[in-house]
Amino acid sequence: MYVAQIYGLLVVSDFWLLDSPEMELETRDPDIVVRFGIVENSPSKVGSQVFSGFLPKVGTFLICNGNEVIVEPLPDIDDCILRPCILGSAMSVILQQRGFLVLHASAVLMQGERSHFSAPRVLESLQLHQLL
Repeated sequence: MYVAQIYGLLVVSDFWLLDSPEMELETRDPDIVVRFGIVENSPSKVGSQVFSGFLPKVGTFLICNGNEVIVEPLPDIDDCILRPCILGSAMSVILQQRGFLVLHASAVLMQGERSHFSAPRVLESLQLHQLL
C-alpha cells in the first residue's frame, strides 16, 4: 500500500503514484483510495457522483463519491502509463465530485501573439481554440 498527499488530500493506493518521500498512513482515514479491481458494465459517465469510462490502451476506471478510484488496467499495462491517467483525468473527476472547480488552462501562439484561456473541460478549450 502506498500513501501520498495530492492536492492536500491523503491518498492510499495499490500502486506508487508520486515521486515523493514515502509517507506513513496517518491516524485519520484516507480521503481517497485508489485500488485495482474489476469494473463491470462500464458505461461512460453514470452520474455526478459516479463516473465510469474506458481509456484506450490503458483500461477502465470507476470513480465514486469523490473518494474512490477503481482501476481495471489492460493486461501488461506499465505503471508509467497508468500513473498519469490517475493523477490527471481521474483526479480531475475526484476533485469535481468533491465540489472543486477544475479548469483546463491552455495557451496558443498565433501570428506572434499569445492567447491564454481556461475552461472547465478540454473539449471546451478545444472549441475556444477553434474560435481564436
